[in-house]
Amino acid sequence: MADDDLTKQWEKLHLSTEETTVVQFKIEGAHTNNSIQGKLCIIGRVLSERGVNNKAFRSTMSKIWRLEGWICFKDLNEQCFLIEFQSKKDKDKVLSGRPWCFDRNLLTIQEVDESMSINVVNFQYEPFWVECYNVPLAAMNEGIGIQIGESIGRVIRVDANSDGSTWGCCLRIRVAIDLHKPLLRGRVCVRPYFEAQREEKQQLQFGPWLRAQPMNTSIFDKRKYGGNLYNINREHNVYGSKEGYS
Repeated sequence: MADDDLTKQWEKLHLSTEETTVVQFKIEGAHTNNSIQGKLCIIGRVLSERGVNNKAFRSTMSKIWRLEGWICFKDLNEQCFLIEFQSKKDKDKVLSGRPWCFDRNLLTIQEVDESMSINVVNFQYEPFWVECYNVPLAAMNEGIGIQIGESIGRVIRVDANSDGSTWGCCLRIRVAIDLHKPLLRGRVCVRPYFEAQREEKQQLQFGPWLRAQPMNTSIFDKRKYGGNLYNINREHNVYGSKEGYS
């Protein structure tokens, strides 16, 4: 009710001739410095229905990120922060490590767009790792991963080897998820020459099985062991080679 009254009051507002005078901005001198500063900044917002302790947020996130350089937090409102890094390396580390959480609430992050006001930044998409299980080995490749990912959101990349294979315990896809839509609990994927396998046991709609494996586990280890030939593919760490790298 109060919002309707405020809207009606704004509709009745009329500016005078002096108030409608256009102000021309001259930013040529400061444009270069602002561009450099903008490349080292991000805007973060904690998606929480209650307020956020700003002091606790600064202290907690700076410890979690473990950056090499300094970091500066500027409060925009109770749930939104302008975060400046000393180096681009630290900024890229935070962006590549998404998604982040604070106090069990999602921290959405957007890069700074100098042409837009901070108040109109749209926190609509956030990257997540999607893990697909029970995928036939013949379908565990980058191409299939892209097809599955596109049915969920915008595909950023597929966790694949240099040859495109993704053999492992699961198929991992980095996808930008629309936060304005309900979170998908799964997808049914069918290929013509694969026999559909259905479990007779009823699966729970929610539970521990939804929890993804953390990156620090050994199940995603792609290191190769043994061998006596020079390995051209330097993407992985190779142990036991007789001919070391030059």
